[in-house]
Amino acid sequence: MTTLLNNRFVKVELDEAQHLLWVEWMPQTADMSEDEYKKILITLVEFVNRHQVKYCLDDTLNFAYVIMPDLQEWTAIEFNTRLTSTNLQKVALITPKELIVSLSIEQTTDEIGVTDRGKFTVKYFDNTNKAVQWLTK
Repeated sequence: MTTLLNNRFVKVELDEAQHLLWVEWMPQTADMSEDEYKKILITLVEFVNRHQVKYCLDDTLNFAYVIMPDLQEWTAIEFNTRLTSTNLQKVALITPKELIVSLSIEQTTDEIGVTDRGKFTVKYFDNTNKAVQWLTK
């Protein structure tokens, strides 16, 4: 795997052979600003485009940033619109334990579903091995 980004909020690795982008969010996301969140998402879309990614494992177990409703809408409209123009086929979300953060992530992906209608499939997992199996089958 090749590391594409590694900062205090997120680590992003690429498995070129499997066309898999691995995103691991860090606990320090609790201190992330809205602008930092947006910048990271835009960077992720750039990685998906540049590396012809088909599968994304989004490990949000340590994600601690609460995505407010207006930012959920931005994510659904801006981030999703950019993703739909890529080769992305599947996204596996490893969900966090904290209820409020988990709810904000689920609401955001629900918003994405409303704006897109099936360009790529999103599925939730509580375990990385199951997520990787689903992504690569």
